[in-house]
Amino acid sequence: MTLTPDDWLSLQSTGPAPEALNRLLSPLQTPLTDVARGQVIVGGGLAGTLLALRMSRPAEGVSSAQNAHAAESLIVLESRPTLGGRLFQTPPSNPGVSRIDALASQFSAEAIQYCSGPGFELFDPLALEVYERHLRMFLSDTEQEFLDAFVAERLQNAAPLLRHTYVVRKEFTNLSEVISGSSEMLTRKEADILLQMSQGESVSPENDGPFETSAFWQGLAKAQREALTPLLETILGWTLDRTPSSVVYSAVQAFVKSHQSELPAWFLRSSRLELALEVILLSRGVRVMTQAELMRAAVPEKKGEATSVQVADMFAKTPQQMRAQKIAFAIPLMRTLSLLPREQLHAQQSRLVARHRPRSLVWVEYGQWKQALSNQVNSEWLVPGVRIICPVERVQGVLLSNGQLGFFTSIDFEDSLHAQSVREALNRCRKAALRLLSEPHMKAAQQARPAAPGVTLMRERISLMPVGYNLPRNETLPATTEVKMTPAGWFTLGDHFTFAPESWKNVIDSAHAVFQMMN
Repeated sequence: MTLTPDDWLSLQSTGPAPEALNRLLSPLQTPLTDVARGQVIVGGGLAGTLLALRMSRPAEGVSSAQNAHAAESLIVLESRPTLGGRLFQTPPSNPGVSRIDALASQFSAEAIQYCSGPGFELFDPLALEVYERHLRMFLSDTEQEFLDAFVAERLQNAAPLLRHTYVVRKEFTNLSEVISGSSEMLTRKEADILLQMSQGESVSPENDGPFETSAFWQGLAKAQREALTPLLETILGWTLDRTPSSVVYSAVQAFVKSHQSELPAWFLRSSRLELALEVILLSRGVRVMTQAELMRAAVPEKKGEATSVQVADMFAKTPQQMRAQKIAFAIPLMRTLSLLPREQLHAQQSRLVARHRPRSLVWVEYGQWKQALSNQVNSEWLVPGVRIICPVERVQGVLLSNGQLGFFTSIDFEDSLHAQSVREALNRCRKAALRLLSEPHMKAAQQARPAAPGVTLMRERISLMPVGYNLPRNETLPATTEVKMTPAGWFTLGDHFTFAPESWKNVIDSAHAVFQMMN
């Protein structure tokens, strides 16, 4: 479909024209059973969105009708209300509303306050710039102008988001003071060791053993190791046990490098980048189905046969059935195990599952937290972009650009399947939050009712999400021919997601590799 210049302008504003939304969503009014579809992308996160943009990009020398036909053979399924995957959490639409009303509500200024989750504030700014360049590669000039104007309108009164980092044990200490040894957090010698690690260390693949057994770590005094261990493990997000030296060094370097760095405007939570990308895909004719979840994908019995797919769509009364010639799983690899047994994965992927410990992120988020600030806390430094490191609890915190305050930690994926382990991680996040927020308010948030007369109700939201594999830097990524899953026409991408900078390269590389195989 073709949007007029007025349509693009209306979609940039907080009140889009109903006619433009109707044209965008008109293909979705046709049930899947009535349309022959060729390719499905399961997951509208970082990898799924990048792949969809590349697959639907108008090809040079091809007529607009042929381009539209190619785009209409593509479906993107996203279980959340908007694209963005695990990074963004938007409240689901109320039952009974139409898909047009649900999309229109996302453009309202009020919707921003409900858009939360970890967002991109946790990532390395340089990695975000790389991802932005790849996104722009698959956008037309008109689409780039729309996206830039869309983001600018939502950030017109926002100051640049600078990332300041504070480490807290007994009091909040600026990271620069920790590294310089001018605080009570570390001795000067311990600060020099951390600074040395942050300035780069070359680790050859043949010597990239566990950091705990490295000559560097073993050469430190016991007291120095005991002081640095909780800080390093908080930065890593997991224990030093069996962690390769290259991973530890790269994590420390990325963490210190991101201190006091400005985040690209595209990726601020309140910019609503994911909503603009959804509009662009819809304008190309791609069938973007949010709040729609893959229920079942039947493995084809014979080579060349289509995959039978069953989709649960909140906006449809009954599950929808379709057949897809090719299907790309842009979801965490561990989640694909619920769709097919591990034995049916490609050999390379089976090795990844067996050799690397997948992680789950425990994320606790607080709204209306300003009223809950402890009397002892100075709130002047609490501005969007601030990161808080709590090595005692091994928890990190971040104040998002939309004003939400979040605390998070990670646990082994297997542990996340047991309630006791999740409760323990959740309690660590709450203890870290207590360093900022008063106990009566915390109790009110957890019990969903005021804990004392006059205490304002503060809401707590909890989520658990897979965050991928801890891939050592020296391990090669699966080659193009090894991204494919065992069933014919099945592919997987983006399953190496972590908060480390190199994970973005994994996402981009896997999206390009799968594109080459699906076309």
